[in-house]
Amino acid sequence: MGRYVVAGVCLLFVSSAQADESGFYVSGAAGQTFIAYPGVTTDLAVRQLKVAGVPVVTGVNSSYTRNPLAYRLYLGYQFDQYWALEGGYTDFGHVQYKALVSTLLGGLYGSEVAGTTAWSMTAVGRYPLTDELKLVGKLGVARSKNTSQVVVLPAVVSMAGASDNLARTAVTFGFGLQYQMTDNWEFRADWDHFRASSTPLVVVSAGLTRRF
Repeated sequence: MGRYVVAGVCLLFVSSAQADESGFYVSGAAGQTFIAYPGVTTDLAVRQLKVAGVPVVTGVNSSYTRNPLAYRLYLGYQFDQYWALEGGYTDFGHVQYKALVSTLLGGLYGSEVAGTTAWSMTAVGRYPLTDELKLVGKLGVARSKNTSQVVVLPAVVSMAGASDNLARTAVTFGFGLQYQMTDNWEFRADWDHFRASSTPLVVVSAGLTRRF
């Protein structure tokens, strides 16, 4: 009889511990974005510029720099020790393309700054590896927005300035690890895949989670 009482108490304790895992949490993380910027393709498009059907570009000297720093913010709800629903915002950083173009009509300087952000909603599954360490998988949708600003300068006067916004909704997925540091604080490391326009984006990040 005593054994059944002990077993019942243990089962009640485990159930209560699992129930305690439910609730809201917030996370913040920073990391790096991996993206292939089509600088060579842009050069090719510039070289093919024509006026009245006549090629006018005689040379292109270009470069591009990128700021791959990404930061991320999440708000989630943990249903039990295995499942959660998470909404997030990601800023992927930006890239800048610069080109000095020689033409039959004179010199041109062009610059484009492009950046991407995304709002996402994902289902999160957690599998305990140890009492503190959990393997995480994520699947959901993300609404990404590409913002670019283009400036073209002739030799003296600004000739044109334009901005463009392109949005797309696509599947996002990822995986990671979570480590329980205290009852309320966790360390998280994530690998996530997004698609903005036709360009795939991969973000590797690390941060902290605060549970309530």
